[in-house]
Amino acid sequence: MIGKKNSVRIGAASLATLGTVVIILGTDRLWHGLNAVLAVLILAGLWIALYLAGAWATIDPAELDKQFPPSDKELRRRRKAFFDWQGRR
Repeated sequence: MIGKKNSVRIGAASLATLGTVVIILGTDRLWHGLNAVLAVLILAGLWIALYLAGAWATIDPAELDKQFPPSDKELRRRRKAFFDWQGRR
């Protein structure tokens, strides 16, 4: 079974590959006069950028809330709850 982290990676890779292919096909005329090494570098950079964008887009919003630091209001609420819990012992 595919884990959650791996499914995000697979989804992001497929979105990146699809996006890169669409951009290559759309700009096919521009690639003919370009050096092959430079074209590969540009396409690799494009694929990496689209991979990161796809990974960011497929993350669950609840996971994003865990990654960002809590607001001051939330931090005060958690701290108060912690110290109230400590006082009950």
